[in-house]
Amino acid sequence: MHTQKRDTRHGFTLIELLVVIAIIGILSATVLVALNTARTKGADADIKRSVAQMKRQVELYVDANGGNYTNVCRETVANGTKSMYDMGVALARKYEKSYVYENATPGSMSAVVCHSDATRWAVQAPLQTLPSGATAHYFCASSNGVTVTATILRLGANDYTCE
Repeated sequence: MHTQKRDTRHGFTLIELLVVIAIIGILSATVLVALNTARTKGADADIKRSVAQMKRQVELYVDANGGNYTNVCRETVANGTKSMYDMGVALARKYEKSYVYENATPGSMSAVVCHSDATRWAVQAPLQTLPSGATAHYFCASSNGVTVTATILRLGANDYTCE
């Protein structure tokens, strides 16, 4: 009797390979979504940090300007101390927005807004993440110490508070 030699090598079937590729694709998509969420949250943290830094710069400027907040949003210098204008412009450029100051009312999410008069100031920056159902998301800080994260535009013309 003649016995045939059996092939003991086992390979993967096409179905098995397709299942593995599909699983890898699903896992990759999940990781990419998580990375994108982390990226936008990181951008929001950077925006909030920048606004907090602007608050510090305003206090330095006002101290050098004899307690006067006038022109704190414009490109000015008081006794060698710059206003927060450069920081506002840098923040706006970084996130492809414009920098608007002195009682301008910007479009929805298009600008970093800064208002000031002799006794008060406020700055508002659009955030990158949008809460569900919201069309906008902002971070606002003002001279009265209030900082707010909100889905509505806080600073209209002649507004100097985030409340």
